[in-house]
Amino acid sequence: LLIWRRLPAASPAARHLPTDALFLLELAFVLALAAASLRPALEIDARSSPLVLVFDVSASMAAREPGGTRCTLARRRARTLIAEGADEVMLVIAAERPRVALRWSKETEIVLARLETIEPLDVAGDLAPAVALAVAEARARPGARVAVLSDLPRDTAGLSPAELAAVHWVQIGRTNDNLAIA
Repeated sequence: LLIWRRLPAASPAARHLPTDALFLLELAFVLALAAASLRPALEIDARSSPLVLVFDVSASMAAREPGGTRCTLARRRARTLIAEGADEVMLVIAAERPRVALRWSKETEIVLARLETIEPLDVAGDLAPAVALAVAEARARPGARVAVLSDLPRDTAGLSPAELAAVHWVQIGRTNDNLAIA
């Protein structure tokens, strides 16, 4: 501390930050780097939110309706839901057991390509576990929506009314026991 005691006191002008142009340019550059490291993002569309699509692939989805098969109509409706504002999409297939056809993806081209590969199977479908899986996945993502595309009515989901209220149900055609292989 002896060295510090011998130093003369600094003048008041030396205690202020330098305000020359080069210093201000360097300060602006450091602040820009700090802002970039925080990764600020702009909200492009406030309606965009994650979307979980539950797609029924039971045999009854192969039935013909005006405008194509139920599966074709469901695909068309799924494309509309994606275009309406889905920044991330997950596809869940409802067959005998639920199956994830596509994990969360932000790539619309990949989602639409995978959607085109979905075809009805010669099996009876079980929607309840697939919808439960979709609701659980949606809870893990803030603001996520769940949409079910099926020819079955809402009450076949096997969920509580509170959980079912958060699900957008799109019924394609009418359920008819004679249309599916059981």
